[in-house]
Amino acid sequence: MLKNQKAFTIVELVIVLAIISILTGIVVFNVSDYIKKSKIAATKSSVNQIVKAMEMYRTKFGCLPTTGSSCSSDFGAQNQQQWDQIVNILVSNGFIADNLRIHKDSWGNPYKYDKNDYPGASFRPAPGCKPDGSCCSPIWSLGPNSIDDVGWGIFNYNCNKFTTGVTEGDDDIGISIPPM
Repeated sequence: MLKNQKAFTIVELVIVLAIISILTGIVVFNVSDYIKKSKIAATKSSVNQIVKAMEMYRTKFGCLPTTGSSCSSDFGAQNQQQWDQIVNILVSNGFIADNLRIHKDSWGNPYKYDKNDYPGASFRPAPGCKPDGSCCSPIWSLGPNSIDDVGWGIFNYNCNKFTTGVTEGDDDIGISIPPM
């Protein structure tokens, strides 16, 4: 009587489980890659919004926002407190809506900002600098690895071009605002 009953063999069950495991792995890999790409796209969009707000600020006040006391101060933002101060300046002057404050990138890190738009900002010639020493002012995210891979404030003077990673292993995302 037991011989007439139909059932799955252990081999058939193992094969089905293996196929399910392989399909699950493919789906998880594709979803995680999609999440990483969407975070990069969201960060690029945020950086673009910040740049537009800063350029409007500069049009109105003659310089980019600073955490210092004057346009000729080179204080940008290298930590969360300084970045929040820059965002608050942009919000309080109406260049970013209060409900659209951009305090952190997609990985939870503050954006970085190196203010170099004033005469004498650069003590050495660099591409993108004007004869008076004013240079590009980079705004960047540390990217997925949350490490400042190339030190944009020192090395990147590639104005008005979006850059995602300059060297192998570098995943910083940002753009430099050209001097006036």
